[in-house]
Amino acid sequence: MGVVLSVQTFINSEKHMMNNRQLRWGIVSIATMLILFLGHQAFAGKTLSKDIAPDVPVETLQTLNQASAVYYEGSGKKDVILIADVFCENSRKAYGLMKKNLQYIRSISVLWVSRYSQLGSDIVAAHVMRMHSLGKGLTALEAAFDFEVPQEAGFKGRRQSIDFVKNTFQVQLGEHEKPDTLAELQRVVDNTNLAEDIGYDGTPHFIADRRVLHGYSRAAIKIMLRKDN
Repeated sequence: MGVVLSVQTFINSEKHMMNNRQLRWGIVSIATMLILFLGHQAFAGKTLSKDIAPDVPVETLQTLNQASAVYYEGSGKKDVILIADVFCENSRKAYGLMKKNLQYIRSISVLWVSRYSQLGSDIVAAHVMRMHSLGKGLTALEAAFDFEVPQEAGFKGRRQSIDFVKNTFQVQLGEHEKPDTLAELQRVVDNTNLAEDIGYDGTPHFIADRRVLHGYSRAAIKIMLRKDN
């Protein structure tokens, strides 16, 4: 009987020791995962801080404010400028993300440039600008961003863009105007040159609180919109 109890006691002791070892390994594993997670977050924060460029010079911001137009006004605190090409996928993503965070935004201004003129993005942008002057800018902007980008460059691509603006916007053209000769086309060219002159090549460029993000980063845009001044 004493032997049986001794064996049982030994077994119970071994089980207890195994449970303690498993508990310690569990604690170590959780601690390791937490350290790795925090390290990743810190690294991500450093990466984002590099994505978000230093303050935009006051003169540059004034120039962009004058050249761009306001397409949305809300009740948030952030005034945003988006330098965009209507056919640029990342420009579309940036606008789509802003739509999901409108509670933080007071205004959205857009400076239209054209990096895909061979597809007719300048034509579409010019018509969005014309519709803006008629008080229908936001509706036109969203229709343009939803338009499927032509796949063929050159005549066919520009023809698709012309057909789109004719069928969608039905802009009242002047006596000597055609869809590909709007006066706003020159403004798109001027905007593109302006962006290049200040060193903003490509698209998009996202500006809030005098901070600028060159390119698209979902996380960086959310930080810029939600961070207090």
